[in-house]
Amino acid sequence: MDLGQYNINDLKINELVPAGEYDLIIASAQEKDNKAGTGSYLDLGFQIIDGEHKGRMFFEKLNLNNPTPKAVHIAKETLKKLCLAMGIQPPNDEDGLLDIPFKAGVAVKKGNDGFDDSNYIKKYIFGKMTTESMGIPMPATSIDAKPWE
Repeated sequence: MDLGQYNINDLKINELVPAGEYDLIIASAQEKDNKAGTGSYLDLGFQIIDGEHKGRMFFEKLNLNNPTPKAVHIAKETLKKLCLAMGIQPPNDEDGLLDIPFKAGVAVKKGNDGFDDSNYIKKYIFGKMTTESMGIPMPATSIDAKPWE
C-alpha cells in the first residue's frame, strides 16, 4: 500500500462538528473490556450521514456490564432512548444497532485532564426519520443500498 498518496494536511483528526441536530447511524459497535477488568462496555461509533459534515464520526461508551449500578442504569437508559430514536426494540446483539438512521442532538463536551474537546449525543430525537427528510426518493432501487452512501 502506497501511503505517500495521502496529504497529511488534508486529514481531519479529532475535528469537532458544531452542536446541532444531525441524521446519524451507528457505523461500529463493539463490546470491549474495561481497563479495570471488572466489566465491559459497548463502544459505539456514530456517523453523520448527510449535510456538510457527512461521514464524520464520534464515539461513545455504554457501561452495560459494570460493578457500579448507577453506570449500568445510565447505560440502559441511553440504550432505551437510542432504540426509541431508531424505532426498534433492543436487538439481540450489537450488530442489530448498525446502519439504522436516526436523529440526535449533538453537543460539544469541553476536554479536561489532558483530553481534547469531544462530541457527544445530548438528546435523542424520537420518531423515525421520513424518507423526505433524508432526501431519499422512493421506491429504493436496491434492498442492499444504503441511501446515505
